[in-house]
Amino acid sequence: MNKISEIDHERIAMMIRCRMESKDVGPVQLAKYLGCDHSTVSGWLNRPTTRPIPANRINKLAEALELEPRLLNAQAA
Repeated sequence: MNKISEIDHERIAMMIRCRMESKDVGPVQLAKYLGCDHSTVSGWLNRPTTRPIPANRINKLAEALELEPRLLNAQAA
């Protein structure tokens, strides 16, 4: 079993931020699509090592950003 590093979480957060910017989607819009509070999304982006993306949100988040779910999964990093 691989140990998930802080770098993995930071890489995922950076990928999400870049994708959000390229799609012109803000944290409030993304949170609304995911059915969560915008502070949750902000936590994933700004504090990824202490607020990682829960496994049950990865598929919906990947769908929203048009990414492969495996790219957002720190377990697969």
